[in-house]
Amino acid sequence: MENSAGCRVSLWQKIVSFLLVIFPILDIYSVGIKGIGIGSIILCFILIGMGIRFLTLNRSIKLNPYYGFFLYGLCISLLTVLIHNDFSITAVAIRMTYFLFYTLLIFLPSSYDFDIHFAEQIYLKIGMAAGAFLILQYFSFWGLGYNLIGLIPGLPLNYAIEDSAEWMDAYNNMYTIMFRPTSFFPEPAAFAQYMAPLLILVLFTNVGEKKKLLKAAFISIVMILSTSTNGIVFSLFIWILYFVYVNHDSLKNRRFPIFLVPLFLFAIVFAILILFTDNTISDHAVQQFEGLFSKNQSSSAYLRIMRGFDIYSQLNFFENILGIGLGTYKSYYATGLLTVYDGETEYMSSLSYLFVSTGVIGVLLFIYSLFYNVPRRSMASHALAFLILLSFFSSSLFNSPTYALSYLFLLHLDSIKNTGD
Repeated sequence: MENSAGCRVSLWQKIVSFLLVIFPILDIYSVGIKGIGIGSIILCFILIGMGIRFLTLNRSIKLNPYYGFFLYGLCISLLTVLIHNDFSITAVAIRMTYFLFYTLLIFLPSSYDFDIHFAEQIYLKIGMAAGAFLILQYFSFWGLGYNLIGLIPGLPLNYAIEDSAEWMDAYNNMYTIMFRPTSFFPEPAAFAQYMAPLLILVLFTNVGEKKKLLKAAFISIVMILSTSTNGIVFSLFIWILYFVYVNHDSLKNRRFPIFLVPLFLFAIVFAILILFTDNTISDHAVQQFEGLFSKNQSSSAYLRIMRGFDIYSQLNFFENILGIGLGTYKSYYATGLLTVYDGETEYMSSLSYLFVSTGVIGVLLFIYSLFYNVPRRSMASHALAFLILLSFFSSSLFNSPTYALSYLFLLHLDSIKNTGD
């Protein structure tokens, strides 16, 4: 089989590329051990295969600042455990194992393993199918009064609610208040997070192609229809980036009306879609933003974005700069060194998590390595880098399947022609 570039794709490349693209969906389901998804287990074997190929092909290791970021996280974690000898070394080992797994998953695949053209084709097909299924959920709910669920019944979930039957009951109860379709994912935000990188790929590869613009419009519509605030913010952010990019000549020459016309038209369509498709979309988004800006601690938006920074503010000066390490914060809570609203110790946005775990130094290392890895002439990769940062403000995506997939495309997009160069 040939990819979109006309090059032959090996069976190994097909398997690796396909599994990496569906990793965020596979990892929804648990192997029966808390925190370990089916996708992670499968990709552990794929990593072993890639490691063997790496050795047999005599490939050399290229130094990357991301490795420095990983080593810094490891060192500061071990240092924290050494200072507080009653802290759990097991928790640190688990977190660092996850960190190592995702670092290898992002940087070990080469073009001999991951064919980006084939992966893009598969990603688009799965994304369009997920979007079509979400629309089908609308027709089923409003037309037939039936809650069509996209999860596989009976399989345990790698999620806060592990039992799929319990999850379905929870969503059926929620649907009596607000209809929030999730497609093949456990929540609307997960669907939006999976679709956002795809929207960038569609818009910023083969820029201006009419068929791709129609596909991008469809992806944006289903992201908004998911009722996820992430979906609304991400789609708006990506389209603004796109309009700025395609009108950069007008901006240079200060011909602002040319730039503002398509942006104004998009804003109108965006507003109509939110206001007239289903009031719950706009109501939910407004509720989330109101909760954030009013600092309402019962608001999920406020807790998602600010909980980690509340924790960060309790650290001393040196901990603010250096961080407290990965896997140590539960020990901090257990010893009374930190307190947290409503007793939840696990959820932090990725940005606040990095500040707490690795401090200012770690965050700077992460941002530097992120943009160091962006191919200079790939606007799509730049857009993915900005999307990763934006998602880190509100979501817990660091060392997650969607994060790994986004970073992989970011690294390999320079091999796709017309990616905004």
